[in-house]
Amino acid sequence: MRDCVIIYLLPLVILFSACRPSEESIEREWPSYQGGDKRNQYSQLSQITRENVADLEVAWTYRAGEIDRRTQIQCNPIIKNGVLYGTAPQLKVFALEAATGRVIWEFDPKEYLTSAGIEFGMNANRGVVLWEDDGDSRVFVTLSHWLICIDAEIGEAVASFGDGGRTSLKQGLGERSKDLHVISTTPGALFEDLLIVCTRVSENADAALPFSNVGERIFASSCRRSALFRSQRPMR
Repeated sequence: MRDCVIIYLLPLVILFSACRPSEESIEREWPSYQGGDKRNQYSQLSQITRENVADLEVAWTYRAGEIDRRTQIQCNPIIKNGVLYGTAPQLKVFALEAATGRVIWEFDPKEYLTSAGIEFGMNANRGVVLWEDDGDSRVFVTLSHWLICIDAEIGEAVASFGDGGRTSLKQGLGERSKDLHVISTTPGALFEDLLIVCTRVSENADAALPFSNVGERIFASSCRRSALFRSQRPMR
């Protein structure tokens, strides 16, 4: 099995004096999926230019493993408070010291669900969500139809969230939805204490009720206790 390698590149002129950014350097962060609430994948940083890009060299390497002929990595990692959070090809979640690549923790959602006797299917994943409030910080990731909540400091499931750290995106869809296709592959958006997430269901006759003939819907989950609030209208 080959390794999935994440490489962090820096201009030769950059020197790190600390792993945690100061308030003055807060714009150097990439705090949410695709860079921020606007999802425009844009940074105002100007150190790397067309003139010096050829001088970039490898600063550190993280070998996540988990790669074979069938795997892929679509993750857009986030960086907040000097920590990089991301997912590996088979959806292991990791937290790294952004300045050095040192592993802070790793969490395998597959092992977590399997240990609870839960069956699930694999899917692509585009990243995670970091929620913070009054000293409490949590990382949210989806695997199949499960939303999993991880303590951002220690890399363990938050027992007080949902059922031992997880909640099913099939809640409220009826008994028939148990064996039907419901997944979420893209990190959600935060609004106060709510995590707003899109789900994808089948576009055929086997769509999970009440989403028949609808490709996507929106739901929101409380970041503290996992109560679900579903939209009444489909996305267009």
